Amino acid sequence: MRTWRVWLLSAVACAAYASHHLSHQELLKANLEAMREAVTAQVADPQRAVRVNKAIDDLREQLMSFDAAHRTYQSNVVALNARPDATRAEFETLAENFGKERIAFRNRVFELHAEMIKATTAEEWKGLYRYERNILAVSPEL
Repeated sequence: MRTWRVWLLSAVACAAYASHHLSHQELLKANLEAMREAVTAQVADPQRAVRVNKAIDDLREQLMSFDAAHRTYQSNVVALNARPDATRAEFETLAENFGKERIAFRNRVFELHAEMIKATTAEEWKGLYRYERNILAVSPEL
C-alpha cells in the first residue's frame, strides 16, 4: 500500500510539472518528499531508515546550495559581460572558481549517494534508486 502511495506521489509530481510547470525548487522538494516516503515503505530497519533520511536531508541542502551558487555564477557572468572593460582573465577566473565549487558539490553528493547505498540492502536500494535519479535529474548541471 505504501509503495503504491509513493508511486502515486511521484506520478502526481510529474503530472503537475507537465501541466503546471512547477518551479525547479518545487519539483525538487516533491521528488525529495517522494524519496522520503519510499524510504518509509522500503527500509524495514528504523535505524537504517534514519541514516537514509539524514542523507536525503543533506542531499537537499547540497542541491539547494548548489542551485544558489549556480544562480550567483550566472548573475556574475551577466554582470561581467555587461562591462565593456571586462578581460578574458576575469571570465576565466570566474569560470575556474565556479568549476572548483561545482566539483566540491559533486563530491559531497557522491558521498551522500554512497551513504544511502551503505545504509540499505541491495533489494531496498532497488526500490529507492529511481527516486534519487529523479532528484538529480531536476538539479541544474551538477
